[in-house]
Amino acid sequence: MKKGRLERFLESDVDNILYWVSIFVVVLTAIIYVAQIWFVNYTGRYDLLECRLKTMTGINCPGCGGTRALKSLFKGDIFSSLYYNAFATYGAIIYILFFVTQTLERITKGKIKGIKFKMVYLWIAIGVLVIQYLLKFIIPGYKI
Repeated sequence: MKKGRLERFLESDVDNILYWVSIFVVVLTAIIYVAQIWFVNYTGRYDLLECRLKTMTGINCPGCGGTRALKSLFKGDIFSSLYYNAFATYGAIIYILFFVTQTLERITKGKIKGIKFKMVYLWIAIGVLVIQYLLKFIIPGYKI
């Protein structure tokens, strides 16, 4: 049976590709974040930092609270992090585990094995995103 593109991609060195792409994405995100903060402070347009969906519709987007979630996570307050945005918390933890273990695998030349990409991580992320987003509507007083 002929394999599809996704199966062939997952059989390739997907962990190596994801490792280098993740470095690029983190560096690019940091550059954009610093540029955005500089621009907002330079122009005084603090409204640019607000969520456009929430500003226009009054409805929280799935990403609302993500920055506060990551700040709380890096301070060690995992419960606040999960409250603000469970998806961002899950994504950050999985990313850190993947990146650190993959780096250790490269440094030790394979003596320490890094975690490998599995589709289940993606399905869990989608589940967390959907559940978290629905809870924002169901739980009265859920403010972020």
